Amino acid sequence: MYRRSLGGGRRHIGEATTLAYAEMHDITAMVDDEKGRRLGNEHGLRMTDTLQLLCHHIRSGMISHDEARRVIDLLVDHGAFLPCDGDTFIAWAQAEGLLDP
Repeated sequence: MYRRSLGGGRRHIGEATTLAYAEMHDITAMVDDEKGRRLGNEHGLRMTDTLQLLCHHIRSGMISHDEARRVIDLLVDHGAFLPCDGDTFIAWAQAEGLLDP
């Protein structure tokens, strides 16, 4: 059902699988794709994404800003579509309120 809703084919198979698994096991789905996040929210799933997770770990002291920047740059270098890169991450996260305590 999720795969059909996301357009079928192989392009969104990861998001569809993640959403179905999260629903079956009543866990939070970690999805970065906007269309996948929208669909998960429509189905009442708990959702998070990579940048929210990194911000959570910064706030909890598990990782530093520099470590998060390096992770983001690696993801972007490997084809991730994110709203920021490592250099603009902190400003983006602050503007989104994701680094507030």
